[in-house]
Amino acid sequence: ARNYIQYRTLEQQIVLTKKNVKLQQESYDLAKQRFQAGLVPELDVHQAESNLRQTESQLPLLRIQLKQRLHALAVLLGEFPDVTKSRLPAREQPLSVPTFPQENLPLDILQQRPDVKRAERQLAAQHALIGVAEGALYPIVRLPGSISFEALNTLEDAFLKGSMAYSIGPRVDLNLFDFGRVRGDIKVQELRTQQLEARYRRQVLQAVQEVEDSLVLLREQQIRSGLLAKSVNASRQSAKDVRTLYVNGVTDFQNVLDSERRLFEQEISFAETKGNAVEACVLLFRSLGGGWYQQDKTLEEESVE
Repeated sequence: ARNYIQYRTLEQQIVLTKKNVKLQQESYDLAKQRFQAGLVPELDVHQAESNLRQTESQLPLLRIQLKQRLHALAVLLGEFPDVTKSRLPAREQPLSVPTFPQENLPLDILQQRPDVKRAERQLAAQHALIGVAEGALYPIVRLPGSISFEALNTLEDAFLKGSMAYSIGPRVDLNLFDFGRVRGDIKVQELRTQQLEARYRRQVLQAVQEVEDSLVLLREQQIRSGLLAKSVNASRQSAKDVRTLYVNGVTDFQNVLDSERRLFEQEISFAETKGNAVEACVLLFRSLGGGWYQQDKTLEEESVE
């Protein structure tokens, strides 16, 4: 899941980088035109080209990471990268985070985690062993029986009713001289039970910690994503306004460069934060044992890409 999310995040960052390359190419062309017209110094052209090439240089790095994630997915799926690539059509929009209740999650949800189930079953089995050990303290009543044949003159007489004799009587077994050993066994089982109780409690507390960590990570990443979305919108408008001012000769080209750099940085951070929020969602599903959210039909439909 994390490899897939990172693949889609990198894919989105490449799309945004290409858009910024196009924007900065327009600024570079504008600077050259104004220089050729004698309106601005050649410095503007060099700065514009430096900014453009710097942004373009990010594309190979992003493509390397994208390919690495694709190759990792191919290994996980047990197939060649070309086959995996055919499963992943290009996606224009970033991944969205499914909506689900993040507050007051019932604690019994944790009972579906495999590690918690295992610890609980081990503790239950150990409790049963205490009962087995304590049972050795009590008398054991047996009902043995015996059957014999009497007055056997010939083989045919063996199955005659009058030739059969039997006896039935209770027998009581008591480990009178083994009480010390039995009580020692009981103590051992009780100590093992205490150990497993502590282990079960630790497992539950660790599960709660993982859920709480995932919840706060998801919540804060969503808040950051919302703030960055507003920042991106403001940066886009700022870049547009500064370019207009530059064309009108009201501001210098450095402001154009600064606004475009900020826009590029904000858009890349926004895409990364969106991916981090989806990863946090996956961690939350994992910490809860998975499966519970499918009970919500709306959520299930939103979760399917």
